[in-house]
Amino acid sequence: MGTLYLVVTVLLFIFKTEKSSFEIDELPQSSAETYQNLYHLLKLDAIVSLAITMVVSKVAFAVHDNVTALKLLEKGFPKEQLAFMSLIQLPFEIVGTIVVGRWSSGHRPLSPYLIGVQLRIVLCIIAAFFVYIYPSEFQSLHGEIPLWYYGSVLILSILYQFASDGLMFVSIGAFFARISDNSIGGTYLTLLNTISNLGGIWPKFFVLALTDKLTIREDCGKEQCAILIDGYYSAALIALPVGILLSIFISRRLRKLETVHADCWKLKKSTDLEKCRA
Repeated sequence: MGTLYLVVTVLLFIFKTEKSSFEIDELPQSSAETYQNLYHLLKLDAIVSLAITMVVSKVAFAVHDNVTALKLLEKGFPKEQLAFMSLIQLPFEIVGTIVVGRWSSGHRPLSPYLIGVQLRIVLCIIAAFFVYIYPSEFQSLHGEIPLWYYGSVLILSILYQFASDGLMFVSIGAFFARISDNSIGGTYLTLLNTISNLGGIWPKFFVLALTDKLTIREDCGKEQCAILIDGYYSAALIALPVGILLSIFISRRLRKLETVHADCWKLKKSTDLEKCRA
């Protein structure tokens, strides 16, 4: 796969040429000018509104993204089987990316994203339930996980990856490409993708700390004590109403941002500033 990637990259470099869609004098002339453009971008009302939405967009999924797999492994789910699921998901991700890519090119490019948010919220609570009913007693007696359980976890994993990498990632990427200013296209997209990725990174510490804080153990001194209440389930339950409220907020913000005039996303606006209030 690595060799194929290298060959394709070299062939593209040799044979593929691109024509610039803007004048050379529109390009940033220095690093200082590039950072100055970033500063001005961050002052645009539409960008500020989009950035706030992206930063909080993945809070509701943080428990599942950072703790669920660890809990399955802790309960005895084979690490090899969990890794093998990633290979099975690959063809579904490819097909999903193609379908969502075409869907996102329409009048409402963020519709897949919003559906993905809602689907992930539902799947997160279902995944927590399946962790709770993990058949450890059955496994200890027969030495393997029941087929129904493995199949259910696999289906959940495929659906979750489709909602995350297909519906949400492809949709928001298409939207970023649509609104970016051609005069600083690469810088613009890097800024938006960085903000979007930040939304999935910053909740990690707080979720792990919250899960540990909500875990209640037996009082037995310095020894390793049995868990009375696992904080993972408490955190997953808290994430449900938080996710519902955030999904309403995200939906309203993104639906409004879809209607913002194209000039409102550019450094040099020809549109009335009042129309760019997002």
